[in-house]
Amino acid sequence: MVEFSRSVGAPLFPVGYETYDAATFLIDPDERCFLLHHSGPHFLGKGTWPALDMIRRGGAEEAWEDFV
Repeated sequence: MVEFSRSVGAPLFPVGYETYDAATFLIDPDERCFLLHHSGPHFLGKGTWPALDMIRRGGAEEAWEDFV
């Protein structure tokens, strides 16, 4: 999580944990939401409601392309 936080350029705060895949939900001070999964980090959207909708619909984008 520390390495990804540096790549994002902002501190990340864990706000949830998904037990099936051992994934952590993260948010930064600008309300960008991420999912840190064993397959890599995924960008869920800006703001909690868009992020929750992305989780519901699926299809989160890999975050390495945009933030690394």
